[in-house]
Amino acid sequence: MKKILIQYPGAGHYQEQLEEICKDRWIPQIIPEVISKDDFLSLLPGTEIIIGDPEPTWLKDAPDLRWIQISWAGIGPYVQEKSLHHLRLTNSTGVYGGTISEHVLGMLLSLARRIPAYERNRSKHCWEDTGSEWELEGKTALILGTGDLGNSVAKRLRAFDMEIIGMNRSGNHSDKKAGRFDRMISIHELESYLPIADVIIGCLPGTPDTAGILDSSRLQMMKSDSIFINVGRGTLADTDCLAAMLQEGRMWGAGLDVTEPEPLPQDHPLWDCSNLILTPHVAGVGFGHLASTEKRLWNLALENLSRYKNGQELKNEVNWKRGY
Repeated sequence: MKKILIQYPGAGHYQEQLEEICKDRWIPQIIPEVISKDDFLSLLPGTEIIIGDPEPTWLKDAPDLRWIQISWAGIGPYVQEKSLHHLRLTNSTGVYGGTISEHVLGMLLSLARRIPAYERNRSKHCWEDTGSEWELEGKTALILGTGDLGNSVAKRLRAFDMEIIGMNRSGNHSDKKAGRFDRMISIHELESYLPIADVIIGCLPGTPDTAGILDSSRLQMMKSDSIFINVGRGTLADTDCLAAMLQEGRMWGAGLDVTEPEPLPQDHPLWDCSNLILTPHVAGVGFGHLASTEKRLWNLALENLSRYKNGQELKNEVNWKRGY
């Protein structure tokens, strides 16, 4: 029988389900999340499936491999490795919408109410009013990307009575969740809406089509008291221009969970922007942060494994030509 290499942490909690699905078809083999290249390569012969996030360049010579289920939503490293495009690849889109959108709200509310400034005052034992604040009610939010993440953010912003505009490639949204957006626009209309949006939220995946959408000229179209949040990919925005705008007070503030490049160089000017909240790409961490996220990852993997065994359509299967 062929093998399934299982790299997701916590496999012991799902042992019975794994054995039930795999019986008479595969031998499940649990491997460490961190493993040397030589040890990993020694396990590849006879492996048909990998449930985990293997280094793409290690998979060039895996004649028995047919399918990889990864815990990430982003697939950039796998798309770049052209030698893998004969394989089936499924990602974990749909798992992270809740946790990442809560991260968005945390950043947005903190910036609106000047929490970073009050934290700096606290560190100096300074009891001082920092001045005017910013409220969400009645504001306009422009969400770049209307997939699972964009929908999840829109759902939560509804509670603040904001006008919510969603942007995608076509401007259409036939999904049943379309009611979460007051208006849909296409990418070609972006420049008309950047000057009127109070909040711009990046929820786009990293693809050639999304890279650099918020270049220097478009960033400077934003309102001088706007807030920019990016939890998609750092390649969305011109990082140097964004830093300059923050330092010069040409926007209210920004919350970044992603940057370009990553990790952010220690001498980058973003580090010294007082109106910035910066987190190291942790809004949607798969394992090690939230038990609920880990459970959703395992449920998706087990469902897809059952689907694969029964010859059914896999959830989140990547279209190599589109790159998502």
